[in-house]
Amino acid sequence: MHITDETKLVRSPHLVMLHQGQEYVVYHSLVGHPTVLNEQGLEVLNLFNAPHSIADIRKRYSVPGLRRWLRVLTDSRFLVRRGANERAAISRTVRRGIARISRGNNLVSLGLILDEACNFDCSYCVSKKLLRASERSGTSFQKMPWSVVQRAIDAFIRFARKKHHREIEVYFGGSEPLLNWDVLRGSIEYCLETYGREFAFRFSTNTNSSLIDAERAKYLAKRNVTITSSLDGLQRTNDSVRTQLSGRGTFARIIAGWDHLGKARKPVRWFSLTLTDKNIDTIDTSFFDFLKSRGITSCTIEPDLIAPLTRQPEHVVAALLRFRAWGEERKVKVGGMWDKPFNNLFPSDPRPNLFNCSAFTGRGISVLPSGELVSCSYSATKLGTIEDFEGMFRLPAFQAFTASRAAGNIEACRGCEIEGQCMGGCYLTPEYGQYIGSQAAFDYRCALYKLATRALLLQTAVDESSSTIPPTKEVRA
Repeated sequence: MHITDETKLVRSPHLVMLHQGQEYVVYHSLVGHPTVLNEQGLEVLNLFNAPHSIADIRKRYSVPGLRRWLRVLTDSRFLVRRGANERAAISRTVRRGIARISRGNNLVSLGLILDEACNFDCSYCVSKKLLRASERSGTSFQKMPWSVVQRAIDAFIRFARKKHHREIEVYFGGSEPLLNWDVLRGSIEYCLETYGREFAFRFSTNTNSSLIDAERAKYLAKRNVTITSSLDGLQRTNDSVRTQLSGRGTFARIIAGWDHLGKARKPVRWFSLTLTDKNIDTIDTSFFDFLKSRGITSCTIEPDLIAPLTRQPEHVVAALLRFRAWGEERKVKVGGMWDKPFNNLFPSDPRPNLFNCSAFTGRGISVLPSGELVSCSYSATKLGTIEDFEGMFRLPAFQAFTASRAAGNIEACRGCEIEGQCMGGCYLTPEYGQYIGSQAAFDYRCALYKLATRALLLQTAVDESSSTIPPTKEVRA
């Protein structure tokens, strides 16, 4: 921001301030930029509770280094021009972003929902619960036939060719995609044999790993398929949460699949864990010792997406921070959607974040067994069909759906202290809530996000403090 001695500046109404000892962690609830201010910095900031110019301040006060302070405070958008409409600026950025998405230029990832059924019966399963609540596929789970797969791949390639893309991602999803193994394997071979000379493909799948035997592991390794897996604790803990359809535990079968992948030189290095009332208090350091022994370098630990836990949010956040610390001690990175708002406080791009979830960026689209399109493989909001990828992006209904989850447009989030960083969290939470007539999970996760962000911010500020506190410094994630 260019300012002169006569420019009227005022404190932004979107500032959030956390008191930490002799310092104050200040950030902007729409654009982030956390900064630690000492008492002097806070005094300078408070001089602009009403609009003032540099000339006004100099007439009334003697402020050493005033120009330097103003540079820090305006760069972080803590001070803005009098009359500035910061929400309007965000809205303009959102409209430009949606205009880019509507041209379909971002689309490089094709999701194929191979099988909506699963050989597990996890109590918290987002996929099955949303399918049942929404009746997305009627009264039964659907399996994707080869005819739909081929049509989807061919249509996507035509679109990619038109947009001059040369790298394509193909994701195999569903409740358990490996139940449709022959089609998964056939899809990969079809892509490589038919279009491999023209396009570079990257393949990935989200699987519970129980159906991976030695032969399948070798094939997945040969085609360099990225594996996303899941585990909910050591054996007793995992098996209290994740069961087979028969009711038996799943730990042994999951680890057997991981072992096959390891022997095929495609070891699991990352996995996800769902936190519930049944496992939150039984995950301890022995679990993280187990992860270290297997060479796991990263894991996502996420509280149940669509049902609130009975524990108070403070209890859950304390557990998440404890897991994070235990992971750091063993060089296992622990994160999830709960620490995403904190990470979003430190934008690498000067432009504001537009969406919390990549499902709304137009980068990827998923095809249901019926041939219909959804933005997220678990969502029940149908957006079009594989007959017209590009046309779907231009539809007013699609653009309105995308805009509804953009920064500044979520009414339930308006005025929140992490509005521009959280942006409503995972869309599946309120979508499921609409089907069951309750937003309790959304409200619960909202409290989790805010508590976790505050805790991580203050913890980071303390970790970066020294015996000589500088007048101001930027907090870094």
